[in-house]
Amino acid sequence: MDPVSKNVTASLAALTRQYEATTSNLANASTVGYKRHVTAFHQELARQMDATARATQTHPVVGRTRIDFQPGGLTESQNPLDMAITGDGFFAIQTPRGEVYTRNGCFRLNANGQVVDSSGFLVAGVDGPITIPANVGLSQIRVGEDGTVSAGADVVGRIRVVMFANPATLTPMGNGFYQAPAGTRGAIGPDARIAQGYREASNVNVVEELVNMITVTRLYESGLKTVATEDERMKTLIQTATA
Repeated sequence: MDPVSKNVTASLAALTRQYEATTSNLANASTVGYKRHVTAFHQELARQMDATARATQTHPVVGRTRIDFQPGGLTESQNPLDMAITGDGFFAIQTPRGEVYTRNGCFRLNANGQVVDSSGFLVAGVDGPITIPANVGLSQIRVGEDGTVSAGADVVGRIRVVMFANPATLTPMGNGFYQAPAGTRGAIGPDARIAQGYREASNVNVVEELVNMITVTRLYESGLKTVATEDERMKTLIQTATA
């Protein structure tokens, strides 16, 4: 494959990653606590897809996918077990695969009265799982901004909200969960604040994602045409040289 086709093909692979990120974002636009996937392209993408610039192409366009951890907006649910973190931080969740982290604070009580997430995994407290006594109704549960949980007149624990110096090191695991690198554990965020009765919306801008999808589709089609044109040009050159 000639250098031009090779570079454009690499750019097409980057466009594919952008398309996958965009479709994932659109599919999760209404998912609580979802953080959009972002793929950055070099500014020269449009130039490299332009036939007038093909002669000077030396490097492929590279797309790198990352997670945008900007907070989403808060929506009131009036469910006392719904919690949203205002600002940075993650809820710590205990799973059979170890501790994972999420921004989805849609919690409930299991059969033992313990606070769990929507998948039934225990929500970590500063001093262990948080249990609500059986004689306490949901309307009697209070969660302070610092995560302190009160059941009636008694304090039963404190939600553990953790922070990471570099959230970019977290690995997405699906279902809104993130895993920290081996040997790394989030530190309790002293300034983290929790809003009880609220849910954090995703940070996806649907209009922006739709525009991205249209742009990516057009660029991909342009790239395919470029590859096809270069292939035909090379065939013509070979035929002329061997005639």
